[in-house]
Amino acid sequence: MLPMILAAISILKKYNADGFLINTSDYHDNEYIGPSDEILKEVTKFTGSNGIALITEKRGFIYTDSRYFLQIQKEIDTDYFDVIKDTKDFYKAIKNTCKSILLDKRYFSKDQFDKLSEKLENVNIKFEKSVVDEIWNKRPLKLFQPVIDLEKIMISEYVDKIMLETVGSSQAFIKKDTNVTGSRRENKVNEVLNEIGDDILILTALDEIAWMLNLRGNDIPYNPVFYSYLMLSKDRKILFTGTQVDLKDFVIKDYTDFEDEISYISNKNVRVSPTCNSFIYDLLVSNGNKVSKFDLIDQKKSQKNEVEVFGFKCAHIYDAIALTKLFDQIDNHLKSNPSSEITEQDVGNELISHKNNFKAFVSPSFETISAFGENGAIVHHRGGLTKVDTNNLLLIDSGSQYYFGTTDVTRTLCFGNPTAEQKTDFTTVLKGQIDTMTAVINKNYASSHLDILTRAPIWKLEIDYGHSTGHGVGHFLNVHESPPVIGNSGKVLEENMIFSVEPGIYRENKYGIRIEDLVVVLKKSADYFFLENLTLAPLQMKLIDKDLLDKRHKDYINMFNKRCFNILSAFIKEGDLGYNFLLENTKPI
Repeated sequence: MLPMILAAISILKKYNADGFLINTSDYHDNEYIGPSDEILKEVTKFTGSNGIALITEKRGFIYTDSRYFLQIQKEIDTDYFDVIKDTKDFYKAIKNTCKSILLDKRYFSKDQFDKLSEKLENVNIKFEKSVVDEIWNKRPLKLFQPVIDLEKIMISEYVDKIMLETVGSSQAFIKKDTNVTGSRRENKVNEVLNEIGDDILILTALDEIAWMLNLRGNDIPYNPVFYSYLMLSKDRKILFTGTQVDLKDFVIKDYTDFEDEISYISNKNVRVSPTCNSFIYDLLVSNGNKVSKFDLIDQKKSQKNEVEVFGFKCAHIYDAIALTKLFDQIDNHLKSNPSSEITEQDVGNELISHKNNFKAFVSPSFETISAFGENGAIVHHRGGLTKVDTNNLLLIDSGSQYYFGTTDVTRTLCFGNPTAEQKTDFTTVLKGQIDTMTAVINKNYASSHLDILTRAPIWKLEIDYGHSTGHGVGHFLNVHESPPVIGNSGKVLEENMIFSVEPGIYRENKYGIRIEDLVVVLKKSADYFFLENLTLAPLQMKLIDKDLLDKRHKDYINMFNKRCFNILSAFIKEGDLGYNFLLENTKPI
């Protein structure tokens, strides 16, 4: 049994509890978390971004979603843990084994904790703030890195005339003093203060704080946020953080002072982030405050302004250049060195090498998923030492953080001769994506309609994929952003929201196929929207079975190919690395 499991078991007697509940989260309910909060990974060895585990003396139970069903079996101790694939079964396992459980409420949002309490109505839930520290003796300290002020970063520093002309924006649109956000924090703060009136607003979501203040950080890998809390009212503005920040009209206090500060708030109307953790929420309520959730910032953040949309377009050009060069590089390498030892890891490293040539590139927006052959069926596979050759498919899911935008793109490739099954699957996935890309959307209908539209061709093969069809993307922020989710969320789309469309087919022990592009929602008329594709990385034409396409699919592919070539050929010239792949894979179908 792993030492950290034994450590977790050892504290159960101290607190007279039957089980210890841990999850993949932090005090801010981040999806991606820093090393100091990776308690689930430390105890279970599971590295996925979504999991919850129950530790008991004799047996452990761990739940994750379908993206990680294959991965989790390879990472955890299956002699101790049972993998639970449904939340109902996970709650049942807790009730069947525990009369009392131990947890830290700061790792659960108010909604999550309330749902947990409802499902475990006869289980005594005990809260201890020190419990994680007690079992994790070598817990890393939180990192507080320098903060970037985006109001001091001008688009003109990073975008040249060729890029402006290629994107289709006039010189007048981007002025010399236009910062990469196209906004001022003073205006954002004043708008929020006008909205809350005499109330107090407490922001705990890191991306909300970063967006509101036009600041970015580097405290959590791949996510340009910084550990902080923000308190706003008509009387005072306080930022709690562990790094040096100079903000006019703001009081800066240490990150660790936050809980003490809010303990003095009583008998007020307090608004909080929708993902506020249960400890903070309940502390405010216990002091007689009337607490409610404030979702205006999420909504504003998800609807990009014209400068942000422009930045996204520039970011996708840079990403497409890097990916096209990478695809050409791999293809050339395998043709001349068919027995070479290029690995999944090498592919990811080479991609970063290409992106590092761009001045505005900051970091990946998540760890590159480079998955060859059967590894492609593991939705979030971590690129390893598996050799890439010409005998199967390579799935590359990658993203970037640029000062002016964030990307997330997936392409599936074959550097040999694809099988008939692979071509059928690839074409089916592509058809589902095209059906959504070309849809006219009634603004009053939920995004779940697009989910059905995308999955329908795949359902005809009597298969499905377990992940959502799409997710929102932040502007030089988190690559997964709420509220737009293309799935069963019931969310309604709004103009200038940016989200992914990423259907897939996963054949266990064989291969995985996913195609992912980002789109922006644009107004067609008063009540209808359409989608503009931002992604420009070429599709590999030899994976498409033309006989499975109707005219509208072919028309879309030809339009997409023409656009890719016209834009990318301004940056990748004949004779350059990438040109052959670009030319070969943007021809009319």
